[in-house]
Amino acid sequence: MKTFFSSLYLLISIYSFALDEYNIKLVSQSNNSLVVDFELTNYRIINANSSPISIYKKMAIKGGVPTLVKGEPELLKFTSNIQLPEKGISNLSILEAKYIQLENINIAPSKGNLYRNIDPNSIDYSEGIIYNKDADFPNKQVLLGIPYIQRDVRGQTINFIPFGFNPIKKTLKIYNKIRVKISFDTKSVGQNEFLFAKARSLSSEMQNNYQRRYLNYRNSRYNSLGQDGSMLIISPLEYFDELEPLISWKRKSGIEVELLDIATIGNNQSSIYNYVRSYYNQNPDFLYLLLVGDHNKVASYNAGSTGGWMSEIKWSDSKYGLVSNSNDWYPDIYVGRFSPSNSTDLNIMIQRNLEYEANPIISDYYKFAIGLGSNEGAGYGDDGEADWQHLRNIRTDLLNYGYQYVYEFYDGTHGGEDANGNPNSSIISSAVNNGVSLFNYTGHGDINTCITGNYSSLHINSATNNGKYPFVVSVACNNGTFTSGTCISEVWQRASNSGSPTGAIAAAGSSILMSWAPPMATQDEIVDILVESYSDNQMHSIGALFYSGQMKMLDDYPNSGKEVVETWVLFCDPTTLIRSDIPSDMNVSHINEVEVGISFFSIICDEDDAKVTLWNGDSLIGNSKVIDGQVDFIFDTINEIDTLDIVISAYNKLPYFGSLRTTDPIPNPLGNSYDILFGPNPLESDLQLSLIFELNNDQKVIFEIYNALGQKVYEQSNDLSAGYYGPNYTPLVLNLSKLNLKTGIYQLSTNINETNFVKQLFVP
Repeated sequence: MKTFFSSLYLLISIYSFALDEYNIKLVSQSNNSLVVDFELTNYRIINANSSPISIYKKMAIKGGVPTLVKGEPELLKFTSNIQLPEKGISNLSILEAKYIQLENINIAPSKGNLYRNIDPNSIDYSEGIIYNKDADFPNKQVLLGIPYIQRDVRGQTINFIPFGFNPIKKTLKIYNKIRVKISFDTKSVGQNEFLFAKARSLSSEMQNNYQRRYLNYRNSRYNSLGQDGSMLIISPLEYFDELEPLISWKRKSGIEVELLDIATIGNNQSSIYNYVRSYYNQNPDFLYLLLVGDHNKVASYNAGSTGGWMSEIKWSDSKYGLVSNSNDWYPDIYVGRFSPSNSTDLNIMIQRNLEYEANPIISDYYKFAIGLGSNEGAGYGDDGEADWQHLRNIRTDLLNYGYQYVYEFYDGTHGGEDANGNPNSSIISSAVNNGVSLFNYTGHGDINTCITGNYSSLHINSATNNGKYPFVVSVACNNGTFTSGTCISEVWQRASNSGSPTGAIAAAGSSILMSWAPPMATQDEIVDILVESYSDNQMHSIGALFYSGQMKMLDDYPNSGKEVVETWVLFCDPTTLIRSDIPSDMNVSHINEVEVGISFFSIICDEDDAKVTLWNGDSLIGNSKVIDGQVDFIFDTINEIDTLDIVISAYNKLPYFGSLRTTDPIPNPLGNSYDILFGPNPLESDLQLSLIFELNNDQKVIFEIYNALGQKVYEQSNDLSAGYYGPNYTPLVLNLSKLNLKTGIYQLSTNINETNFVKQLFVP
């Protein structure tokens, strides 16, 4: 171990003007081990508040997470995740560690994880027993978290704490490089092992999430999904009729839906949880759960009480998503709730969803957002940020992504676009009514109010933002306390104006008092994913965005974050695709009419990953995604005259609704009882197509091939004598090897005496 020494003054001088930065990367991997590097390139040391006995310091590094253990030195950690084998344990060894050492420095003790009803500045620093020990704290700079199961990936968090603080000698080691080796022992019994290795279906959003989360991700047990997972809806029978339009749209847009009457399983948490877990084990595509009804109609989960003098029940919808038979808080499915008080409320919610997804307003409101925040929490929020600083950084991310304007509504006076003094409900209401697609709140709250600006349920009920619906993420106490009254998050759902929806497309609010730092990490991650900060982790369903944010928060705050996961309720249909830009048309091309006997069909679309469904009435023919500008369907032959419906949907796009008509067969132009036959179909790799037919007369025969756009890609003209053509007679072969044909459906047209005889050809 190599050691460098320097003075505190010199290091602060050097690094105070540098950007905070760290990096965790995979160096190498094998089947039974991997090597990971941690590098710290820049940092800052800042003053903490004074205590009666000393002046404390804190580390300030972007992305560094405080440990929040009361009385222990408040040092930062940095996290990442690895994918584990399905069984066994992991062992860690440090291969290399380099550090510098600072003298005469005293690190502040943590005040612990405080709820937002407590001002951190009102709590005195209190040194724990660690401050009486002449030894470096922590004694290990790298720790492995408890293994967990996220759906069907077994994972583990790596925690780098690149510091060693000796409170007696007042020295601080700062590790700028650590290299570790993690070895896998699959013969030993570990925690949270897979009980069975049942392969599940993998949606594109889950694939993106895994690739981002796990340094060493390998897809070894998943089947790829053409769609983005199925949804189970649990509802009272009285709401079934109202739900039908939503279910119809979801199916048309490529999401399989099953509707369950709560009465068939019983309205209590054990019955609901056990059913959902069983359903999860039996349905590998199951990814989304929508609960429909207030707490009295579909019960939330009582996860125990918080304890203390302000003890609260931890009402938890998210608990229903923890179904992988493991003892952890990482969600396996995404849970949302519609919370109507009656059928009228539910109709409003469904109408809003259908407008937002199937018939969105054409407006620039999608490029506007709100940041509403208190001026508290400095030095104690996530990344050491005050609430307003946290929201200003989010604002920068949104503007860099292409948002036109992000309102700054902050308590106090903070320059920029923030007006002097505190915001009020009038200016917040005006911004909401004008239209915003994202509303981030970070501050104090109660069941009916965002305390900053005194923006309440009353103002939401008076809103006139028809057609302009935000996603509301509230980091505040009790904004989601829906089990003992009507909370502000429910009001966002139920709001209407003259019988038409207003309010929000989704609202996330806590059912209990909320803590300071952990939920801010969720809010940050939601925005980071939304603005595509990670090229390999693009997700667009609101459920995936919210719960991916929760998982990042759990990585950073594994202890205090558990309660946040349990009690943060997502009020929305979790499959809803968020919008962040003015919706635009997709360029779609396909044939509109074809003779009966069709069994192949191709669609050209300029939006890769767009979901495409093909329907015959209420019967699903095909469900797939656009890849490389095209999607192909192969299905049972359709021998009836009918109309097939085509629905295509994609992120920030207007849905496409089209059709394909089947018609009577074209009369045989050959003038005999023989048909034109050809093969092989699908074509084989040599792309040689043999034709079989008979001519009664000498004829000029033109063979043409057209792609799905109707463009001619091949033509061959032959003057043929009467007779038989085929492998056992006069061979006639079309050589298509030089055409560089893409996979898809083509039309083979045989022209005889200016009459076309059309067949479908499939290129695999």
